[in-house]
Amino acid sequence: MQTPAPARPTRTRARDPRVREALLDAAAGEFWRHGLAGTRIQDILEHTTASRTSLYVNFAEGKEDIAQALVAERRWQALVEQHALGTGRGLDLLESFLTAIAERVESDPCARALVRVAHELPDPEGDSGLRAWRSRIAELLEQASLDGSAAGLVARDDVADGLMVLLQGAILAVESSLSVLERVRLLWLMVRPGLVSR
Repeated sequence: MQTPAPARPTRTRARDPRVREALLDAAAGEFWRHGLAGTRIQDILEHTTASRTSLYVNFAEGKEDIAQALVAERRWQALVEQHALGTGRGLDLLESFLTAIAERVESDPCARALVRVAHELPDPEGDSGLRAWRSRIAELLEQASLDGSAAGLVARDDVADGLMVLLQGAILAVESSLSVLERVRLLWLMVRPGLVSR
């Protein structure tokens, strides 16, 4: 009777949820630095102990699936829901929400990656995390109009879109000597007067 050959050691187990999280974390750093198009599978694997097989078992379409999983994570909507518990005037809550996003982006590599890759995904649902943020901004602008903390905004959706563009620019401005939080606070100092004046 022949003894079976010992199993080949693998770097990690393919279906382990920890592997999935490790791959998401490793990919987030690469996506932030290089974007989706500029990231290679090998770059992701160099920052984790996961094998190529594990990567494709968890994310069959490779880096696009990883990016989709990243932007579809519940944590982006949870940030909106957590913030929705606050009370106060619309503009104050909007400032608080923008600050919360900036703080999350500074502390969470996945949040930075979300902002960088959301628009590179071929699926229109790919930017669902950013859309959740934009929807909350629009709600707060509406609240600010109703509570009188902002001038009546006829084009609330256009203003929300503009704020999202400015927010994304503040986050992606990697050449700045200011932190993301400092850039967002400076942005708010410039934008707020236009929201309260007629």
